Amino acid sequence: MGRTTALAALAALAALLAGCATMYPGTLDEAGEVGPDQAVILVAIEGANHVNYLQFCGGFPCSNYRFPGLTNDVVALPVALPGGTLELNSYTVDEIPAGYLPVAGGVGYGFRAVEDPTITIDERGIYFYLILNSDDGSFRTEPTPEVLKRAKEKYGSLLSSLSPINFEWPK
Repeated sequence: MGRTTALAALAALAALLAGCATMYPGTLDEAGEVGPDQAVILVAIEGANHVNYLQFCGGFPCSNYRFPGLTNDVVALPVALPGGTLELNSYTVDEIPAGYLPVAGGVGYGFRAVEDPTITIDERGIYFYLILNSDDGSFRTEPTPEVLKRAKEKYGSLLSSLSPINFEWPK
């Protein structure tokens, strides 16, 4: 294990032990506010299927976000700082059952793998991550003005104390 990886793992473990990180954080809708030790990532969802779960790995532990199924919408996900480098690993949809079989090792089913870019969360603010196509797992990393307008409409008051990090709000 490289020095940088070891330091990131120690920082994540320290955050977990301090209560700053969890395997099952809520969405911004559930949290109702952004904590002083958090950043927010925006994920847009498009397609016919309703996404209800996103798993991000890259830090320890993996973060598993569950929420009511969404399509053609945006979800805001609080991330404990330091967030490190995150990567969307898998997602599930309402239309296809997902879970684990009760066998040794708990074989998973219904989880859709995603191969996507990583995002580094290194300061407090709002990060746009990607637009996920729920039908085939494809994605785009550039936000559209419509997606950003929807995020601002939906989460405006909750995000008002944060600045965008990797995008600009449309005029």
